Amino acid sequence: MLGSSKRNEGSMKRTMMVVAVMAATAIVFSVNASAGDQRRRVYEGTLGADGPAVGMTLILRDDRAPALLELEFGADMTCDDGTSQQWSVGMFWGGALPPLPSHMLDLDSVDIGSALHLHGKVQAVYGEGTFSFAIAALTVDETPQLCSTGELPWTVTRTVPPVEGSSAPPAPLQVVRFVTDGAQVTMTRTA
Repeated sequence: MLGSSKRNEGSMKRTMMVVAVMAATAIVFSVNASAGDQRRRVYEGTLGADGPAVGMTLILRDDRAPALLELEFGADMTCDDGTSQQWSVGMFWGGALPPLPSHMLDLDSVDIGSALHLHGKVQAVYGEGTFSFAIAALTVDETPQLCSTGELPWTVTRTVPPVEGSSAPPAPLQVVRFVTDGAQVTMTRTA
């Protein structure tokens, strides 16, 4: 901590902004959550070896690929001027959820002030991939700069619904579902 009141004020504004965005998207989420038959899977893990926490919620529907509903992460970022910032970010998607065809997660979200890149695979029990988050920021003398996590590996394990047994399989699970004439066949490969 720098101990500067301006630094703390900026941090408080960022926290209030994240909370306001979360509150606004929670209203949209509560309207869309009841639509259709859907099941939720919650995954939790870390960014990097011992990094901040990451959590994601997927929605499973019989009529389409799994989709990302919610993403929460901590971001320890280094800025161009050598300072660092810590952020807690929560993202919720309303109507059009990012799909995960074949359980592949390829999300590149870039707007005027931030960039999120989340890639990897989320399977029945485990997920892994790469992550980066960057924001546009100002230095103390109001010079534009970039603050970024850099590219980090992420790993997650499903927590909801709970997974029977606590030991990890020797290789990630691969689940393939076929639906023909109303019958559903599920094939699981563990190696």
